[in-house]
Amino acid sequence: MSATAFAFAPFSLPPPSRSAAAPLCEAAVPVDAIVLAKALASQLIVWHHLVLYGPLQEALAQWAPALTVWLRQDGRLAVQAFLVVGGYLAAGSIWRAQAEGRGWGQLVAARWWRLVKPYALALLAALLAAWAARLLVADADTPAAPTAAQVGAHLLLAHDVLGVPALSAGVWYVAIDLQLFALWAALLALTRGRVPLPLVLLAGLAASLLAFNLEAGGDVYAPYFFGTWGLGVAAWWLRAQGWRAPAARGLALALVALLLVALTQAWRERVVLAAAVAVVLTLAPARGLLPSRLRAGITWLADHSYGVFLMHYPVLLLVGALGAAAGLVSPAAAAVVMAAGWLASLAAGAALHRLTQARLSPKPAARPAPGPWRPAVRGW
Repeated sequence: MSATAFAFAPFSLPPPSRSAAAPLCEAAVPVDAIVLAKALASQLIVWHHLVLYGPLQEALAQWAPALTVWLRQDGRLAVQAFLVVGGYLAAGSIWRAQAEGRGWGQLVAARWWRLVKPYALALLAALLAAWAARLLVADADTPAAPTAAQVGAHLLLAHDVLGVPALSAGVWYVAIDLQLFALWAALLALTRGRVPLPLVLLAGLAASLLAFNLEAGGDVYAPYFFGTWGLGVAAWWLRAQGWRAPAARGLALALVALLLVALTQAWRERVVLAAAVAVVLTLAPARGLLPSRLRAGITWLADHSYGVFLMHYPVLLLVGALGAAAGLVSPAAAAVVMAAGWLASLAAGAALHRLTQARLSPKPAARPAPGPWRPAVRGW
C-alpha cells in the first residue's frame, strides 16, 4: 500500500517517515485494523443516513422494517470507530509535529485547511443538491436556501457552536474533529515536559467520561467526545510504549478502572464500542486481519471513506428527490433507487478523493527524549 493511501483527514494515517521524531515504528501501526474500521464505519454511516432522510424513507421502512429500525437507531454508533481511529492517528501526528517545533496555531491552521479543502467542495455539492431537490419535491428533510452567514459558519467549522442549522448530514463530525485535534494539541503544548502524557490523558478522559459526556447539549464541544477520542490516543501511546514498560501497564489498568466507574455511573453503549475499538487498535497485528480475497475492496472503501462521508448526503438527497418525483415510491422501487444512490455516493466520494487528495512530504525533525512516561523512538 502506498504512503498516500490514507491521505484524507479526518480518517487519515500519516505517511511513513524515517524521521526519529515519531514514537512508532512503521510495522507497529495496525494498518489492517484501521482499514477495516474505516471501511465498515463509513458504509454504516451512509446507510444510516440513507434510511433516515429523504422522501423515500417511509417506503424503505416498509421494504425492510427490521433492518431500517436497526440502521436508524444503531447505525450512528459507527461514528465511535471514527472517533477512536481519529484519536489514534492524530496523536502520532501531533507528537511528531510538536517535536519538529511547530506551534499550536500552525498545527490547527494546517488541520483546518486539510479538512476544509474537500469539505468545501462537498458543501457546494450539498447546496446544489438541496436546490435541485427543492425544485423536484417538497420534503421537510431538504435544507432551506442558506444565508451567506450560514455558509461562512460552515466553512469555519463553527456552525454547531453558533447554533446554525446544518447544511449537510455529518458535517458536525468534521467540526468536532478539528476541536478535538486543537484541544489535544493545546494540552500537550501546555504540559509537555512538565506533566507525564498518561496523566494528562487520564485527566482529560476522566473529565469527559464522568462529567462532560453526561451533559445534555454538550455534543457541540470537544470535551463531550474526548472520552472516546482519547481512547484512540491511549491505544497509540500503549503501542508506542510497549507492554513491557511499567508505565504502559499502569495506564492500561487505570483506563479499565476509569471505564468501569464511568459505565457504572451511566451505561453508554457508545463508550463500550469505543473501548472495544481501542483494544483492537492496541493489540492488533500490523497485517493479517483482512481476508486476501477482500483486501482490495475493503482497502478501496477505506481509502475513499472521507470522500464518501462528505459526498453521500448530497447524492442521496438528489437521488431520493428524483425517485420521488418520478413516482418510484413503492417499497421495492425505493430500495432500488436508494441502492443506486449508495453506488453513486461511492463514485462521488472517489471523484472528490481524486480531486482533492494532498500528498504530504514529511520533513526531518528532532528526536524527542524517551523516558518512563514518554514513548520510546522506534523508527519513524
